[in-house]
Amino acid sequence: MSTPPPGPQGEPTVQAASNFHNAEPRTREERLAAQSREKLEKQQLRARRGCFHRYEEPGSPLVPEPKSPMYADESDRFRRDAAAEMRQQKVEAWKRQQEVYDRKRVELMGKEQQRWEHMAEEAAAEAARMEADEMTRYRSTLRSQFLFNKHHSVPHNILTGEVRPNPAAVPPAPQPPEQPPQGRGGGPPARQ
Repeated sequence: MSTPPPGPQGEPTVQAASNFHNAEPRTREERLAAQSREKLEKQQLRARRGCFHRYEEPGSPLVPEPKSPMYADESDRFRRDAAAEMRQQKVEAWKRQQEVYDRKRVELMGKEQQRWEHMAEEAAAEAARMEADEMTRYRSTLRSQFLFNKHHSVPHNILTGEVRPNPAAVPPAPQPPEQPPQGRGGGPPARQ
């Protein structure tokens, strides 16, 4: 084999058709990183492509992730008035409790109103029933008086001559319940 002609400064040059592989020289950082075993392993893990586990850079262990409970914004980190925050929390809790009380109060007032309306309706129905009962008692008294008069044609006992007592005194007639006016105003229209 012949040696290639010397270059401009007397160095041998590599021909393109030769069997040699030219490698780029490594930088100082690459050489120092290759010496550190830990850095080398981390670099190999990052460059790994197969298997199930993919290496992810953990980041700084001193800075918590935004989703973690330790995370705080810069503005929150320097807020130092803890007493005002606690008071604000107490005021908000008190307001929520007052809203609950107000809601319960309104519900109970509605239930109480319905109960009073129901009691008034029952009282009106009871009054109507009592008026109907008074009318029924009056009619039964009139009927007993009518039957007594039909069975006894004379007001005295024929055999002894004694005056027969009336079985029941007829009370005055009760007033019929008031009915709303028909036609114009209230109530259903009259049929034609």
